[in-house]
Amino acid sequence: MDFRKHKIKNIHHSVTISIPIVIALIIVISLLFGIVKACMSINISAILTLAGSDLEEDAYGHTNFLLLGTGGENHDGGNLTDTIIVSSLDHENNIVTMLSIPRDLYVKDSLVGSSRINEVFVNAKNQYESSTKGIEHLKEKVEEIVGMPIHYWAKVDFQGFKDLIDAIGGIEIYVKEDLYDPYYPKDGTYEFAPFSIKKGLHEMDGEMTLKYVRSRKTTSDFDRADRQQQVLNAIKEQALKEVIFSKSKIESILSALKNNIETNIKVKEILTLGSFASELSAENISHRLIHDDPTQCGGFLYTPERQYYQGMFVLIPAAVPNSTKGEEFLHYYSDLNFNLPEIAQEASTLHILNGTPAAGTAGEIKQILNRFCFDVERFGNARNQEIS
Repeated sequence: MDFRKHKIKNIHHSVTISIPIVIALIIVISLLFGIVKACMSINISAILTLAGSDLEEDAYGHTNFLLLGTGGENHDGGNLTDTIIVSSLDHENNIVTMLSIPRDLYVKDSLVGSSRINEVFVNAKNQYESSTKGIEHLKEKVEEIVGMPIHYWAKVDFQGFKDLIDAIGGIEIYVKEDLYDPYYPKDGTYEFAPFSIKKGLHEMDGEMTLKYVRSRKTTSDFDRADRQQQVLNAIKEQALKEVIFSKSKIESILSALKNNIETNIKVKEILTLGSFASELSAENISHRLIHDDPTQCGGFLYTPERQYYQGMFVLIPAAVPNSTKGEEFLHYYSDLNFNLPEIAQEASTLHILNGTPAAGTAGEIKQILNRFCFDVERFGNARNQEIS
């Protein structure tokens, strides 16, 4: 694999979401929650294309987004971006790839101070005295992590998230296993409000959904990232079923988002997104995580000794001994999933044979390819091991 650098294009326009109902609908379905199929059987693609504007693209013809979630006012750490998702739209193949970045990933920053990545926005916001510049600064750090340009961003807080869920009539989620969190925070206090939910299918309102995606004390940040992506898909499904023909629900969504979202995407670009959404199927939306289990897909991080990081629990990229730096592995992983999504979705089965005199090489390669989400069915020594 070779990492290919892209020319980064920056956009510095921000808009207040106070626009016609049709555009509000496209924001909800097309931008915030994965660029999904919003047009159903109605062929409005051509109309949206004519009314829209060209989207920014990278060298591969992809448009890339940064989706952020914060607590907002009246929450401890209300400006921490505890949800960070990079999403990429492949126009040619009609594929959307989403990658969750863990909140505890450590980033070096000589301007606003090195910290966990969820603190970068608030540190930059205070430094620049501007929320927009704070988001742009975080965007640049995320670009360094994934090794590709990000063109558009959107930030939503807890209240906007809850209001949105309620505005579309709630969502349906299949909980994969029992979840009990006795340490779920009670808003506005230092006390706890225990949260629990049983395995199975559940109908959730905004409050329940927020707890489901926030809980992490008894699971992990990576489990939480998986639940967040699960919820995004459920929002899309519910929007398709209940929202598209309901003027009142669209108005409720517009009201929910108006005061609780920041984005740099312009109205005409939103219309163009709607035209692409008409060609996209749910099967072409993939979800990936970055975490610290080296035996699993996406396991490129590890937890260093806290004494080297001012006593903080952090995650940093893990390097392979005598080989590639960890940061480069994150670039390779992003390159595969974002820039070659058709290969990432192919799900090929691999066999590895070691034809060199070095013992254990096939096993080492198997572990690396597992982290890149390849399925290695068999590995071992070749009959001829004379390759130099």
